[in-house]
Amino acid sequence: MNKFLGKAAILAAVSVSAMGLTSTMSMADGFQPYISVFAGGSLANDVNGGDYYNYIPYYGGAQRISGAASLLPPVRNAAKGGSTYYGSIKSNLGYMAGIAMGAKVNDAIRLEMEFSHSGNALDKIVFTTGASTKLNGTLGVTYLLGNMWVDIPTHSAVTPYFGGGIGLGWANITSDQFNATQNGTSFAYQLGGGLGYAVNDHVTLDIGYRFKGLTNAKFDTTNNYFVDGPVTSHNVLVGLRYQF
Repeated sequence: MNKFLGKAAILAAVSVSAMGLTSTMSMADGFQPYISVFAGGSLANDVNGGDYYNYIPYYGGAQRISGAASLLPPVRNAAKGGSTYYGSIKSNLGYMAGIAMGAKVNDAIRLEMEFSHSGNALDKIVFTTGASTKLNGTLGVTYLLGNMWVDIPTHSAVTPYFGGGIGLGWANITSDQFNATQNGTSFAYQLGGGLGYAVNDHVTLDIGYRFKGLTNAKFDTTNNYFVDGPVTSHNVLVGLRYQF
């Protein structure tokens, strides 16, 4: 509950800041505030994971419960016996959707705050031994990013752009076999580019690609599984941008 309230407070603070920034920008010459929405397909890369079997990991001499991803790599407890099975968690094609508020600073630069979320149905976990286990569940990732996009003027209705952003991210896995909740927040980032088509003076159709990721993600897990970041994905998005 406290984690949820903390995230909600961060989102509320950023939203208020973004609205204040947009309001300030709208009063300055040359600033053109906008709001955009976008959605599309998301292909998540494999996530490192595995399964402890009759296993108690140790780290720095301190005993911890099995399944604690923050202890990777674990050390085998010979007295207890058992093994650790490393593998990759694979997902199916999913979705990405989000909203952004920002402003066009000049002919080339756009600055914005973005809130987005991706969801992918889990496929299976493939172990290094060659064995695999079918997974029934979802991988969800939430992003809160500050972005900068560079428009390349073409003096036409079509404008290529490129750029990226940094911020915070949260991930979780929910499945019939195990659950994995991220312990704290991670540094999040994205890189990408695309094309904007000016429908009129206010509306722009946006088609773009984004590579998004969380670095150093640590997870609390159940049922003797472990999950270890990073969490990354490829995203192809279509959006609409309304310029005030």
